Amino acid sequence: MTRLFFGAALFATLTVNANAAFNPPPDRPMPQNVPETVKNECLTDAARFFGIDRDLVFTLFDNEGGKIGSFVLNTNGTWDIGPMQINSSNLAEVKSHFPAITWRELAYDACASFWVGTWWLHRKIIDRKGNVFEGIADYNSRRPAAAGRIFTGLAARRR
Repeated sequence: MTRLFFGAALFATLTVNANAAFNPPPDRPMPQNVPETVKNECLTDAARFFGIDRDLVFTLFDNEGGKIGSFVLNTNGTWDIGPMQINSSNLAEVKSHFPAITWRELAYDACASFWVGTWWLHRKIIDRKGNVFEGIADYNSRRPAAAGRIFTGLAARRR
């Protein structure tokens, strides 16, 4: 319950520095796996808060493959940041909804990344009028194949 309160408070006060020409720091530390307890508590709380199936959010995280401190350069020149791989092209939009966190927290604070990523998924599902499949496809790629991978992973998780 404390994590849910913390997460809700964090969600209400997050901000992102929306630098149009984002580049990660050259002296960044090596990416690290998210501790299981942080993953379980923060993803569960965020999924519950946004009313999204917990297994779906866990499967999305598994598919994204992000780590604490990870920055992945995309072919279009944008960067995927942190555990939930929040795309740098979305920082301005994220900033308009979150008033207190920088890209550093998205990269280095797994719980912040999980809350923002789950919010992003929630938004995409709403944008698609509740169509979860299309919302997942829109999470970062807008390709049905991406959503197909998530649902295949979800089915495997539930076996």
